[in-house]
Amino acid sequence: MSRFSRSGLARGVAVLSLAGPSSLLLYHLASGVAAGGAGEGLVPPTLRETLGAAVGSQPYSLTRLFLLKRAMDRVDESYVDPSRVSWDDMYDAALNQVERRVPEALFRREPKGSVLHVTIGSFVTSVGVGEIKTKGQFMQETARVAALLQTHLSDEVPFPEVEYALINGALSTLDPHSILLEPEDSREMEVENSGEFGGLGITIVMREGRLTVEYPLEETPAWKAGVQPDDRIVRINGESTLNMDINEAVSRLRGKVGDPVTVTIERDGWKEPKDFVIIRDKIKMNPVIGELLAGGVGYVRINNFHAVVSADLATLLDQLRVKNNNQELRGLVLDLRGNPGGYLHQAIEVSDMFLSSGTIVSTVERFNRRVDSKSATSAGTEANYPMVVLVNTNSASASEIVAGALRNNGRAAVVGERTFGKGSVQNLYPNNEDDSQLKLTVARYLTPGDQSIQSVGVPPDVLLEQSIVETHTDKETNKTDPVVTLFWRERLTREADLDHHLGDALPPADAPVYAVRTLNHLDVEENTRRDRRDLSKDNEVQLCRELILAAPPKANRAELLAAAGKVVTTTQRAQSDEIKAAFQSFGIDWTAGDQPAQPQLTVSLDLGPDAVLLAGEAQEELIYVKVTNNGPAPVFQVMAIADSTASWLDGGEFFFGRIDPGQTKVWPKRVQLPEGYRDSVEQVTFKLQDGQRRVLGEEDELVRTVGQLLPRLSYAWSATDAPAVKGTKGDGDGVIEPGETIALRIDVTNNGPGPTDEAFARVKNRAGTAIDLKVGLAELGVIPPGEKRTAELLFEVKGAAPMLELELTVGDQDRYDHAAVWLGGFYDYATQTVDLKLPISQPLRATTLAPPTLSVTNSPPLYVGDAEVVLSGLAEDDVGLRDVIIYQAWEDGEEKLFYQGGGTSLRSLPWTVDATLKEGRNLFVVLTRDDMGLTDIRSVSVWYDPDAAQGASPQASLTQPLGGWPATSALR
Repeated sequence: MSRFSRSGLARGVAVLSLAGPSSLLLYHLASGVAAGGAGEGLVPPTLRETLGAAVGSQPYSLTRLFLLKRAMDRVDESYVDPSRVSWDDMYDAALNQVERRVPEALFRREPKGSVLHVTIGSFVTSVGVGEIKTKGQFMQETARVAALLQTHLSDEVPFPEVEYALINGALSTLDPHSILLEPEDSREMEVENSGEFGGLGITIVMREGRLTVEYPLEETPAWKAGVQPDDRIVRINGESTLNMDINEAVSRLRGKVGDPVTVTIERDGWKEPKDFVIIRDKIKMNPVIGELLAGGVGYVRINNFHAVVSADLATLLDQLRVKNNNQELRGLVLDLRGNPGGYLHQAIEVSDMFLSSGTIVSTVERFNRRVDSKSATSAGTEANYPMVVLVNTNSASASEIVAGALRNNGRAAVVGERTFGKGSVQNLYPNNEDDSQLKLTVARYLTPGDQSIQSVGVPPDVLLEQSIVETHTDKETNKTDPVVTLFWRERLTREADLDHHLGDALPPADAPVYAVRTLNHLDVEENTRRDRRDLSKDNEVQLCRELILAAPPKANRAELLAAAGKVVTTTQRAQSDEIKAAFQSFGIDWTAGDQPAQPQLTVSLDLGPDAVLLAGEAQEELIYVKVTNNGPAPVFQVMAIADSTASWLDGGEFFFGRIDPGQTKVWPKRVQLPEGYRDSVEQVTFKLQDGQRRVLGEEDELVRTVGQLLPRLSYAWSATDAPAVKGTKGDGDGVIEPGETIALRIDVTNNGPGPTDEAFARVKNRAGTAIDLKVGLAELGVIPPGEKRTAELLFEVKGAAPMLELELTVGDQDRYDHAAVWLGGFYDYATQTVDLKLPISQPLRATTLAPPTLSVTNSPPLYVGDAEVVLSGLAEDDVGLRDVIIYQAWEDGEEKLFYQGGGTSLRSLPWTVDATLKEGRNLFVVLTRDDMGLTDIRSVSVWYDPDAAQGASPQASLTQPLGGWPATSALR
């Protein structure tokens, strides 16, 4: 469920990357953010201005749909697989995306139906819509809807974003990589793909709410100025960074090369902060890095195929030869782990550096028309030293072209994991009117031998399987638990897991020549920071080095693999012994043995005497997975993997080792559900297997979780310059004036049925250098129902702007409806946020803000056998209700069920909705908004089992006392 906010090929650039900034898939997480920018123009005109300029002086009009038409023309002319283009499905998906983005919009149409029912705020109508078979029909029918939206939506709605939603909804039916990059995302991608930007050369992170330098890059302006790791940035060009997020900080630190930036830094041991005036310079983003390993083996890591990768790589290889006493390298490890791709031409150039002949890549457009085949040339080819390409699941697209070209041409062996499997090419089509870009899939690529890796990936010659078998001590609780996993890497998302991925009827990838299970450690990711990476601790890099040194000096792929047997066997034995010893420390015999032909194992989940899990920090529990051997022979290396709708259980691995006849073994797991976890029924399937993945059994169970009563916060705020208030500096006349330090007083009242846990009030500066925040956060802790706590925040008035703007947020760190926010995707609804405008030189007045209240008066039990259900309730507000909206989500879909607008004077709005459940978990999210933009949100979880006998299932209602189900639950 997606959130909505409160309120011949034509010219293009071929890209091979996993995901743009707007993609639904977050490919990988970085520990820091490079601070810097792409130059001028980082703060564009408004969308209305830029789009209006495209049609003269007229304001933007949604009815023109010129961006949509342009995008659909590209689809009609260039999309790689015309058979996937269904204009009818694209129409429905476009309207669904508008529903997600525009709260007031609701559309209903049966599949291939002839009538579209439209709700836009209080406006309701029906229009005839036949099956849409052509682009012309699609544009005509979409324009009719656009005209209704233009007429009946408020002018406050950003209409360009509605058009973006129409475009991306339609594109979503094609494949995961075709998307319209909206202006901000488009500009960010341009920065990343360029490989350099104007900035200072630091990576920044947020630590304890403070903007902190993780480390400066060597030989950059920040490094030369003396900026150090762990420095805290307290001001940027005079503007306080208190409560400033990383993206906001980056936008201020980046900019035009040659311009100065004043960074005020606080450092341990200093009595007061100091100003650093730093001149922006070009900073390389994701530079090619490397070093010389023992034995004269070169190591090179490419993090992204940006515009200058091949040139950077050539320079680095020359530097490594100099470090090797001006001798040729003994071999090379090319590390592409975690590289999501980039420019196609850069992948070709990098491959060509190591190949003197042979095909690198071929591209095939629509109707299987082969349009291009790139071959290697002998000019500038690197020496024929042994070479290994190191990859993992997150190596995608351009990385896969390089790995496939070097592997299939016999130049290098591939070591690691099967790669992501993205075998498609996207073109970028810029929209100059607003800086957006259409990213459209226009071709597939084939590696040498006409092999497609789409949805399959490049297979490794030496498969590395990571294992973690150790204990972990929580720094806060000081509790120690086992952390054991053998197969977690196999559950990472690949291309084949994405919705609407392009499919190829391909055989499975080649089996690896060797497989090595390695013992890794939890801190392995801590060894990736660029300024302190220690390759001696990277077991995968060291194995690649050993493979190269064991090979003949000019070994090709086949010769390297032929010589690898001894190294691999030695590594396998050593790693196997380490893994067994690690298991033995937990009392588990992980010795392999002959398995019985038909193992007789049973598995169960023990939640304790009450058979439920309770939400909240104080309710931390140990649960136990138990396996019993009911057969006549021992079973070896027994483990269970959980496949569950519950995030806290899904993917869990439980280990038992050898289980003798009649023996039961137990594996504990510490579980602590979040404070705001929901009342729910979840399913778990325990899949029993051994260390070689042989299936030993399977069993399903249902799990009951019990949530807590949640708080509901209202608040009043006032500002004062009275000297009697601690921290203020003013004349006490009740008028904000430059030079004064003002106290912002926030009285927070809990009107809900449950207490807060970590309530807070936070203010962010929206007035630039006109305000200097002194105290921006107040931690209010526990507020029992019916009680009030007061926060006092401080800011100094620096400038004489007529109006000071602040953003005030009130909420609780943990006690909010987690299902609605995290499963439903309504991230803006975890807290209450309002914009405050404080006039200069005018009397201030206090303001009370009370969010609307939402109650669910009728809902189905948590577990039902009837698909038809009714939910009803009441929304109330002290001023005026804007609307009530209801969504339903299930495992592989979602639907906006209900919209009803209120009015400026309507203070009570009852609602009722009929719904049809899908098998399994159904999540209903009900939300209401008032005229001030304040909200309330509630979720209802229902498990539908069509096989359940009517009336025989436990009636686990929201009001049932804790522990209401017996341990021998009838749900099993």
